[in-house]
Amino acid sequence: MEKEELIRLQKRKYYLKNREKLLEMRRQYGIENKEKIKETKKKYYENNKTEILEKKKIKETCECGAKINRNQIQRHYKTKKHINLLAEKNISNDNIKDDNTISEVEN
Repeated sequence: MEKEELIRLQKRKYYLKNREKLLEMRRQYGIENKEKIKETKKKYYENNKTEILEKKKIKETCECGAKINRNQIQRHYKTKKHINLLAEKNISNDNIKDDNTISEVEN
């Protein structure tokens, strides 16, 4: 094993063994340093505002056919619109497959 891989495995093992303790420490840090974290996020946004806004403008076409902002794609997957459109596509694809199978059998 390489040295980096060994260190990575040791860190992973430590994390798994002390997961609850580490999560509690992270929660406590968030509570104690709420203002500091808020200020850091605000500075990051100010420094990277143009890139962040450009990424928000990017639209993607979902597999159901809807055009969605990239940052809202996970939210879209849970909507009734997405679920219904996918169900309609699957039904129409099944019908096309059935029609193709029938025509192949006839030939």
